[in-house]
Amino acid sequence: MTHAIEAVGLVVEHGGRRVLDQASLRVERGAWCVVVGPSGSGKTTLLRALAGLQPLVAGRIEVCGRLASDGARLVLPPERRGIGLVFQGGGAGLWPHLRAQATIEFVLACRGVPRKQRAATALRWLELVELGPLAARKPGELSGGEAQRLALARALAGEPAVLLLDEPLGPLDAPLRAELVARLEALRRERELTLVHVTHDPAEVGAHGTALVRLEHGAVVAA
Repeated sequence: MTHAIEAVGLVVEHGGRRVLDQASLRVERGAWCVVVGPSGSGKTTLLRALAGLQPLVAGRIEVCGRLASDGARLVLPPERRGIGLVFQGGGAGLWPHLRAQATIEFVLACRGVPRKQRAATALRWLELVELGPLAARKPGELSGGEAQRLALARALAGEPAVLLLDEPLGPLDAPLRAELVARLEALRRERELTLVHVTHDPAEVGAHGTALVRLEHGAVVAA
């Protein structure tokens, strides 16, 4: 079976310190892999490395059977990896000048979706994250939780093969968090979407997680 993610011996250094130290990870297609570990253990750095946003000193990354990183050499740039990434922190990285619907439509345009289909398709993604009524708002007009949901919709609209989640559900209240987890689970099953989900609380994923990985001092200690 081809793995969605195969990372071997990842080494990342920052400020003279090894943030990842020979970290290795294999995630099957369609899995929901939960990543835990203490603060500073390298969880966010791992996601950034998988997405192609963090240079490696050493190691190898394959995404859906394609070589993506080979040591310091970036073989596939982030936009060609088929990976979506949602950070924590109230929708960090959203385009401040675009309204919610326009944000999603821009992603759809980049994917080549015909202009006539973009508005309706964008609204479907916004409704998935309970943002349909706020389609005309810009990020600065959204609460932290709403902006986080827009960031999630933007990532999903790209229809990635792999979705990387860096504690994105923390700002949400418990009922909405449970609803979004259920919807992500439905997408995972329907589209064989692979999720790599960093969280401080594995219980937020509930029974949907299919694998658990623990990082300590930049190394995978359990998988």
